[in-house]
Amino acid sequence: MKRFIVFLALCLIFVGRAFGDDLSLVKNSTIQSGACDLTVHLKNGEFKSDLQRCYISVYDVVFGNLNNKRVAVLVSGEGGGGSGCFSYVRVMEKVGGKYKQISNNIDLGDRIDYKKAYIKDNILYVDYYEHGPNDCMACKPTLHKMLRVKLINNKLVKI
Repeated sequence: MKRFIVFLALCLIFVGRAFGDDLSLVKNSTIQSGACDLTVHLKNGEFKSDLQRCYISVYDVVFGNLNNKRVAVLVSGEGGGGSGCFSYVRVMEKVGGKYKQISNNIDLGDRIDYKKAYIKDNILYVDYYEHGPNDCMACKPTLHKMLRVKLINNKLVKI
């Protein structure tokens, strides 16, 4: 019994390190910015350039399988110099030991309240709130949204 517990503990440690390494790889990868129309290299989930008036911050990274590919879904908040903070979702795949963006960006909107993303039955779900018709942009958004997308030929398609 002791051997089994030790074996189980070691397995959990190695699995945790593998996911931690992948998370670090995603947060230090190159992506196409949605708000700034630039190809940028993230450093610890962040990018900032005063010269290009662009900032990006990673909100979340979710791992799963889409179309029998192990992928990472990266959700980010981005700004291009104005007052807004636009949120985007994209899919990345590990190629040659690095994560590479393989999909288009989907714009979730300006100043959303992101809740979570998950993959189930080859569909990517993104749960968030956006501003409704009576919400001021400075207030917390109240209109619930559930984005559902499929990855088809490396393109995110809303369903």
